[in-house]
Amino acid sequence: MNFEASCEHDLLRETVGDFFARELPEKKIRELDRARKIPRSV
Repeated sequence: MNFEASCEHDLLRETVGDFFARELPEKKIRELDRARKIPRSV
């Protein structure tokens, strides 16, 4: 079995990382976590 990430897997990981960095940065995630409230829009 080959457990190495494929090119598609690497591309998906990069795309998801870019999306979260743009739409839901770490600072915002921490604020939501502290408030214990997650808006439905997320």
